[in-house]
Amino acid sequence: AVRALLSMGAKVDAYDKPIGRTPLIWAAARNRIATMQVLVAAGAKLDKGSKGDRVPPLHAAIEGGHLEAVAWLLRRGAKPNMIEADGTTTMQAAQESAAAAELVPLLEAAGGRADAKKTLLKELKAKLKKEKRKAFLPSVERAEGPAAGSRFGGYPSATGARPEGPEGPLPLVVQVDLSTHPDKKAAQEGLLQLFWDSSARVGEARIVAGSGELDSRGPAFPALEIVAWGRVKSDFPSLGEDPARSAGVLSDDESAVLRDLNLGGDKLGGWPDWLQDPIYPSCPTCSGAMSQLVLQLEAGRHVAIDLGDAGVGYVVQCPAHRERVAFFSQCY
Repeated sequence: AVRALLSMGAKVDAYDKPIGRTPLIWAAARNRIATMQVLVAAGAKLDKGSKGDRVPPLHAAIEGGHLEAVAWLLRRGAKPNMIEADGTTTMQAAQESAAAAELVPLLEAAGGRADAKKTLLKELKAKLKKEKRKAFLPSVERAEGPAAGSRFGGYPSATGARPEGPEGPLPLVVQVDLSTHPDKKAAQEGLLQLFWDSSARVGEARIVAGSGELDSRGPAFPALEIVAWGRVKSDFPSLGEDPARSAGVLSDDESAVLRDLNLGGDKLGGWPDWLQDPIYPSCPTCSGAMSQLVLQLEAGRHVAIDLGDAGVGYVVQCPAHRERVAFFSQCY
């Protein structure tokens, strides 16, 4: 049947719908050696991965525990060190298989390496050296702290009109005294305040002057004083197509492991941990991209806010007009 279809013009490497697998991937996943022989003889690419998740035929055979298909693909020249879109390496796929005891030695004999990702990450760090940013992780104590101090939750410093939603004043999610930013280049006068109502999905980020008094109107999350941003980490982009990048195009394998270099969770500065496509709002003053991440928040980590399924919130800033900030979120 396969020979007949090919003779009538069927494309040997076409993706199916909606999964996006090639015929060779399907044959490898089912241990159909004879079909694999016909497809490869007709020009099927040994290492062509599925559309989107980039699972190659070799990984499909490994996942099925099909030793014959794995051995056949390796003999024909399939690469023993490939990486799927989610960062899974060939050796990792083998180690997680029910047939790991047989598959791992088979791959090692063909040149498969357990440290393939580690080596690639080391090379990628060097390649992206100019794009490295500092990110700072918070240390907290269960206290309100000074009115104009940095904290998660609690009440905001009283600085004029407070953002309101359908139910009244919006609760404070986080307040950061930017004058105490550990990176002197990022430090500036004013308080960064973020307000968010999960039920109404209404929020606002702003930079205001500090006050020695609290605005104790409306609801409040339990307060956690941010006593320091002392844990500094190196941070890298999470996606190769981030428009704020400047180091050029990455290979598919580099893009697949890039997220391993990015810091998730709550942080001051660094690069956004994008869950969807990168988005930088336009600055209301100059219309340029607000491409500098000021603060990232993971829903529920320090404040019990709802940003959707495993949501992450981003406060970004215009590099040219630092008083301009915006808040938005992404989720799965």
